[in-house]
Amino acid sequence: MSKQLGPLVFFLGVYLVVPITLARLIVGATWLQIAIAYVILVLGLGLISMGGSTIDEKVGWMLILGMFFAIPGIPILSLILRKLGVGL
Repeated sequence: MSKQLGPLVFFLGVYLVVPITLARLIVGATWLQIAIAYVILVLGLGLISMGGSTIDEKVGWMLILGMFFAIPGIPILSLILRKLGVGL
């Protein structure tokens, strides 16, 4: 059972817990700003990953890029949205 939970815990940590914690504690973003930042990030990664030839490649590229861009991207996008006054 623990081997099955390992990837899930990693996924939740990298894509959700760490970026949301950084955005809330360091940036001071609201939940709405964080949600908008996630939408922007997912749409951006979706556009980038459209270049793959198969659906597996597209999903794979989206997961790989998401892993590297979620942790710095969500707090930075939240900060930009906060400075612009979006989602207050």
